[in-house]
Amino acid sequence: MLHLLDGEMKIRVQLTEEDYVSTLWPTLFSNRRTLVFLILAAISTLVTAGSNIADLLRGEPVESSRWVFVSVMVVLAWVLFIGTPSKMRKAFRVQKLGERPFEVELGEEEFKSTNDRGYTVLKWPDVLKWRQTKKMIVVYVTEQQCVVLPHHAFSSEGDFSAAVTILQSKVGKTA
Repeated sequence: MLHLLDGEMKIRVQLTEEDYVSTLWPTLFSNRRTLVFLILAAISTLVTAGSNIADLLRGEPVESSRWVFVSVMVVLAWVLFIGTPSKMRKAFRVQKLGERPFEVELGEEEFKSTNDRGYTVLKWPDVLKWRQTKKMIVVYVTEQQCVVLPHHAFSSEGDFSAAVTILQSKVGKTA
């Protein structure tokens, strides 16, 4: 549900488990160094694995250190794409986040998030950054804490776009 009042916007949010898990990707890729590292690691792993397989097909011995590298990268990929999302799903259920709707106000002077346990108010210059995906807007209040505004919390595409416009004008470019 959404209310527009004199240039301010109030959004009522009910997070789903999938919303919560989906925050992993914009958060992980908001740092360009992390993204570059992951791309280079993936390329290095593929090249090393391909080289190992080519050596085996030619009947040549393969250095064990190259297999160790590939194994470590496979474990890293498993943690990133399977382990971490699983832990996030469990945390969502344990913390009962789906049972706690909250409201976000994009005001003239401040950003406010309120739930049944309290509220957080930040002046716009204190909002660290924000990021938009097709499924959500993620507003970072610290490097480790964010507020998720899933697309389904907005009553229309126009309302979603209005929130993006407010964030652009108050916080600046996306992360």
